[in-house]
Amino acid sequence: MVTSVHKTGGAVEQSSVFHLPYDRVSPQALKQREDLLGTTSARNATDPLGEPPREGRVAGPFAGTRGRAEGLTRPTGTDGEGIAAPRRGAGDMGHGGDVIDELTTDHGEVEELFGRIEALPSGDPQRKQHMDQVTIELVRHSVAEEAYLYPAVREHLPDGDAIADRELEDHAEAERTMKALEQCEADHPDFDLLAIQLMTEIRSHIQDEENNLFPRLRAACSTDALNGLGEKVRTAKKTAPTRPHPAAPDTPPANKLLAPGMGLVDRLRDALTGRGKDG
Repeated sequence: MVTSVHKTGGAVEQSSVFHLPYDRVSPQALKQREDLLGTTSARNATDPLGEPPREGRVAGPFAGTRGRAEGLTRPTGTDGEGIAAPRRGAGDMGHGGDVIDELTTDHGEVEELFGRIEALPSGDPQRKQHMDQVTIELVRHSVAEEAYLYPAVREHLPDGDAIADRELEDHAEAERTMKALEQCEADHPDFDLLAIQLMTEIRSHIQDEENNLFPRLRAACSTDALNGLGEKVRTAKKTAPTRPHPAAPDTPPANKLLAPGMGLVDRLRDALTGRGKDG
C-alpha cells in the first residue's frame, strides 16, 4: 500500500491511497493513516483491496495493450484512469471551440506561466514549481498537435509536409530543453539559462503558428473540420503524457498508440510526488 498525503498549513489538503494486490492492512498501519487523515475508511479496514480488479492499460513496453490494473482504489479528484491528476495551475487543457481556438488558448496559458517565472528572483523554489507546470502544459499540448494538427496540415496545405516537419523539429528541440530542466531545481546553476532557452524556443514557435500556420489552416479547412479537430485535440490531451519523452515517436500511428500508456505512468508519478500541484 502506498499513501500520499499533501498538507497546506496544518490541514490535510489531499490524500491518495493505492492498495497493491494481496496487501494486508495491519492495525498499526490503520492507526497511522487515521492519525494522518483524521479518519479511517470502514470499507478499507474490512476490504484491503478497496474494490474489485478492473481492466486497465499496461504501461511501458506493452503500452496500448490490455491488461489487469488490480487493486487500485480511486482517489478523490482523479482523472478517467483512476489516477490522481495534477491540479491545473493555468487551466485544465480543455477550453472549447475549434482546434485553433483551443491551441491559441493553451498558448496564452503557457505565456502566463512564463510571466510568473520571470517575475520571481533567481533561485526562488516557485520558479521550479511553475516550470513543472509549464512542462505539463507543453507536453500535453505538443502530443495533441502531433497526433491531429500536423496530419491535418499535411493534408490540407500544399506545402504541409515541410511545415509539419519544421514544427516537429521545434517540438523536439523544446522537449530536449524540458528534459534538461526536469533534472534541475531552481537553485541549480543551469536552471536560469535553460528556462530562458525554453521560453525563447516556445515564444518563437507560438509566434510562427499564430501568425502563419493558423490563418492558413483556417482558410483551407471547413468549420466542421476545424471543430472536429478541436474535439480530438481535447480528448488527446486528457490522456497525454505530462513529462518530456524525447525518444518517443511524434507521428501517427505510433504516437497515438503509445501516448496513453506513457500518460498513465506519468500521471501516477505526478500523483505520488506531488508534481504539478502548486502551479
